[in-house]
Amino acid sequence: MNIHQFVNFLRTTGQLWQTPPHITPNLSGPRLARRMLRQAEQGKALLIAPATGYMAKLLLGGFGHSTRLANALGVNDLNELEERVRCTLQTAPHHWNKAWSKLQSWEPIITDEQHPVYTSSANMDMIKLPSQRNHILDGGNFLTMGIVSIFDWQENRQHIGIYRIQIHNRQEATINFLPGSKGEQIVSRAQNTGNSLPIAIILGAPASYILAATTPVPHNISRLALAQWLSNNEDKLINYGPFTVPRSSQVVLLGHMPPGQTSVEAPFFNHTGAPTKPRLCPVFKFEECWSETNPLIQGVVTGKFPTETHVLGEAVEAILRPLAQHCCRSIANIYFIRAGIYHGATVIDLTPAGSIEHALDFLRQHRPWSASRLLVFTHNLSGCSNKSIFLHLLSRVRPRSINILNKQLIIDATGTYRSLLEDGSQKSLEAWQAMGVECKVPFEGMQNRLILGFSDSTVKPLELQAVHTAGPTLLLLQDRQLLNADLETMIWRAINQVSLSDDIYQSESLLIVDARNSTFP
Repeated sequence: MNIHQFVNFLRTTGQLWQTPPHITPNLSGPRLARRMLRQAEQGKALLIAPATGYMAKLLLGGFGHSTRLANALGVNDLNELEERVRCTLQTAPHHWNKAWSKLQSWEPIITDEQHPVYTSSANMDMIKLPSQRNHILDGGNFLTMGIVSIFDWQENRQHIGIYRIQIHNRQEATINFLPGSKGEQIVSRAQNTGNSLPIAIILGAPASYILAATTPVPHNISRLALAQWLSNNEDKLINYGPFTVPRSSQVVLLGHMPPGQTSVEAPFFNHTGAPTKPRLCPVFKFEECWSETNPLIQGVVTGKFPTETHVLGEAVEAILRPLAQHCCRSIANIYFIRAGIYHGATVIDLTPAGSIEHALDFLRQHRPWSASRLLVFTHNLSGCSNKSIFLHLLSRVRPRSINILNKQLIIDATGTYRSLLEDGSQKSLEAWQAMGVECKVPFEGMQNRLILGFSDSTVKPLELQAVHTAGPTLLLLQDRQLLNADLETMIWRAINQVSLSDDIYQSESLLIVDARNSTFP
């Protein structure tokens, strides 16, 4: 369904709140959206009406929980989406790229249908868009759910992806292409050859296109064709410039990237719980757009879960799980660890005859796992909720089963190792506390396998390692400001912010993760 149909669905089912005039895309709207997201299915999506000068309404929290996203995709829940993928793969080869090719649909492009209203840059500027300032530490205003469309002349096809867009002035924005992404590769090729690169920014697209734009597909698979498959060909396509775009898109900005022109992107409070560092990004020059009458666009609020990005991650998991099971005989199941979903942190449940070596060889060849920061292998994990997965694994792993290989943290949790608190570990706690570390053993510590330590930066991990005698598997060092924070916040910060090369200290019986070198959110 298109975004207007989705908003009408939310309104009729009591899941939408149209905000009063004092709620805006700058700080107050995102702050209220976070509050709604924490209420899960009890929280409502927010429809922020345009204030004076804005050209569009803004929807925040539209994908606030998995059922709501599934409804936007035309299914009852994400299990139904997963089953649809599984049924489609029944006749597919057990080969990653060939299996993916089954999840594509090429709907003919509509060329004779009336287009929306065209507007030149002389009559419309990007300042009028309801761009967001999500956090007081943000250094500017951002479009957070714009689909960036680039034509790859080398491969003669169109690429779409969701990249962060900062509005700088009436006709200029920067686009933050993630290092290593397909978009970054296309832009780099164009910059190196001195060619101007046509760009379209699609706002208010159907949910199927948003999901397709965030799904890590093989480079030979078209995300446009995946979006058509996800929508059962209900989202009609039209041509605009060199691009093919959904007919129901609310606003499409057309422009180009001049070769060699960059500008500094301001700090953005992202998933790590801290603002990003200023970074040079390529400049988008706005030329013209189309706009529907009374347009409506979507945005997301980033930060610690729950966020809509984590809900989209659940949908991506529903697509990838049957693909991985179909193509690798060692994989029984996969689960994204939501605290590390931005970095592809994944638990891989192995089949009884499966091996870590076979599964790891498969995963390292395919996205998103080829770039994952954390891969955890286990057996018989069924029935464990996402919230408890990481804690459940602590009862199964020895420190020596944790390895850093090719910039990835690999954890072998297939065993059933257990350890009760011994006199030796009690002595370790006392020694650490004498050195200035306040220690806590959480209830979820799985028989004291996890110790939380709070200290300032003067306490050195190697000194703590030297006095350790026995006991805990993992010492998670945090700043004292987090003393009363919940455990999931601490694990979230550790996964997203530590350096695998500088902040992890490992011995035979102790693993120290130093998560103190980060800005408190």
